[in-house]
Amino acid sequence: MKLPQAGFGLIELMVALVLGLIASGVAMQLLLVNNQTFALQRVSSSLEDDGQMLLRYMMADIRQAGRGTAVDGTIEPVVFDNTQVAYAQEGSSGSNDELVINYFGVRDCQGGGDGSEQEIVNRYFVDNQGVLSCSGSLSGGVAELMSGVESFQVQYGIDTNVNGEPSVTRYVNAGGQGSNPVVSIRFAVLLSSDSNIQVDAAASTFYLADQVINVAADARLRKVFRSTVMIRNYDWDGV
Repeated sequence: MKLPQAGFGLIELMVALVLGLIASGVAMQLLLVNNQTFALQRVSSSLEDDGQMLLRYMMADIRQAGRGTAVDGTIEPVVFDNTQVAYAQEGSSGSNDELVINYFGVRDCQGGGDGSEQEIVNRYFVDNQGVLSCSGSLSGGVAELMSGVESFQVQYGIDTNVNGEPSVTRYVNAGGQGSNPVVSIRFAVLLSSDSNIQVDAAASTFYLADQVINVAADARLRKVFRSTVMIRNYDWDGV
C-alpha cells in the first residue's frame, strides 16, 4: 500500500520562518558589532600611534634644551622673558600653554639652519584650528605637528634646594619659577579623533597637569598623552 504524502503545515512553515528570521537577526547583529569593534580599534590604534610619535618628537627636542657651546657650556633651557618675541606662556584656565625652549644646535624644529652651530629657539603652541605646531627661529612660518589637539598643558620642575644635586622640588606654571633653575619639563596633550565613531555619546573629564578639561558629550574618541623630561643641560652652580 502506498502511504499518503503530506507537506508542511501552516504552523510548521510559520515556525521555520520565525527561526530563520531570528538566525538572520543574530548574524546581522554580530556583523554590526564586529564592524563597530573594528572601527573603534582602528581609530584607537591611529590615535595611539599619532600620540606616541608626537611624544617621541617633542621629548627628543626638549632634551636639547639648555645646551650651550664649548665656551658657554649651558644657557637657559626655557625662554620665560616676555620681552622676547617667543616666550613660554601659561594659558588662561582651560586654554593652551606655550612652550619655548632654547639651545645651541644646527637645525631648528622646522629643519632650518645652514649646518653651523647657532642659537635655536623653538616655540610649541596650538593654533585656533587645534593644530599643535612649532616655529623655529632659523626658519620662517610654522611646522604643523599634530591636528586634533584639544589641550596642551606644560609645567616646569624647579629646584629650590641648592645642594649641588638636581632634584625637582615642585612643579610650577610659566612665570612661577622665580630665580630657581628649571630641571625638568612635563607636558600633556589631549588628542581627539578626527571623526565620530559608533559609540555612545558621553561627557568626559580629563586631567592634564594642573588643568581639568571637561568635554561635552559627543561620539569622538580621546586620549591623553603625557611625559616628563629631565633637563640634561643646566647650571650646576644653581642646583
